[in-house]
Amino acid sequence: MKTNKFKNECKSLFKTATNLIYPPQCICCHNPPINSYYPICSSCLFSISPFSADLKELSTIKHPQLSKMGKAITLGEHKDVLRKVILAFKQRNNMAAGTFLSYILANIIPVDWHTADFITYVPSSNRSLKKRGFNPPQIIATTISQVCGIKLNLNILKKVKNTKKQALLSQVQRINNVRNAYKVNENLQNTKIIVIDDVLTTGATILSCCNALINKGGKIIGTAFFSYRPLFCTLPLS
Repeated sequence: MKTNKFKNECKSLFKTATNLIYPPQCICCHNPPINSYYPICSSCLFSISPFSADLKELSTIKHPQLSKMGKAITLGEHKDVLRKVILAFKQRNNMAAGTFLSYILANIIPVDWHTADFITYVPSSNRSLKKRGFNPPQIIATTISQVCGIKLNLNILKKVKNTKKQALLSQVQRINNVRNAYKVNENLQNTKIIVIDDVLTTGATILSCCNALINKGGKIIGTAFFSYRPLFCTLPLS
């Protein structure tokens, strides 16, 4: 016990010394952050404006199945502060940034979504997982599961098709790229499900995942993601 206490005190002293030499900065504007647990400052935080809408309204593709997927929760458009925090998480492996946004998202999950049987997420390709070391939608889903007390289903969605990187494709190519790319092997009759992704561009990926769940009897009560792109463009997202 004394050894552990000594180690913790040393870590605390080291952190304090490091902060004196290299004061923490907001990852967006370099001003002082709100505190050591927040990676951004209060000004940047207040620029994030979460809201909910029907998924079909946020998706740039028009598909009849989108009307079966209920409300979508997002922290806003993929631009400015929100975009910088997401890229810090996805490209620079800043886990504090990802956890921070995940907690915000978790705290705006509607009360009626808490009755979901489980929460799941868009699975990552082996290539992306090997390159990045983690799957962003899984981090988000895990945090929401812990905060909201909703069961997390890690393995329900399986990626069964090798796909090209979505960020480099046109809208039509994205839709065709992920069509039938995901599979569900379990019977999900009358199961209420929440599906998580990180960034919504066309909606093709989350549509493909939701269709796989619906085809097995699942009912999508909502989807959630950090940000969305209101106008599709070919600029890479990640």
